Amino acid sequence: MFDCKLTTYAVLDEISQDQIKFITLRKRNKKLLADTLKIPDADWVKIKLDIPKRRHKNCSVYDTTTLLPKCESVFRQIIIKDHGRAEPTFVITNNHELPLKDILVVYAKRWHIENKIAEYPLHNPWSPKTTKINCTINPQK
Repeated sequence: MFDCKLTTYAVLDEISQDQIKFITLRKRNKKLLADTLKIPDADWVKIKLDIPKRRHKNCSVYDTTTLLPKCESVFRQIIIKDHGRAEPTFVITNNHELPLKDILVVYAKRWHIENKIAEYPLHNPWSPKTTKINCTINPQK
């Protein structure tokens, strides 16, 4: 799981072909937003994310597949709306087996961790705080 600003679609395609599972955000653009407005209300699924202290636990999701520009792999795209943000969020993954709710919980927890890290003055080398960050990578077979 990583930030979409750290890679390109070509790299995602390569990672997918190497059978490494990932979850990330897709960059929004005008066409994606316009296409999202065309999705009928009946096609959206309402789900509840049981994450403690989460303000917006209910959201609407649309789970589909997409072929990203200049890619050979077909990715799973999950569009999320009614989640407290002005515009929909686009999650992409190459994990077609993981249940929808699990993908959203994993991503929401990642976002929570990122927000907590942002609270620390990591950018200030003269900060009196020492921060230790441990990262764990779970390889999936």
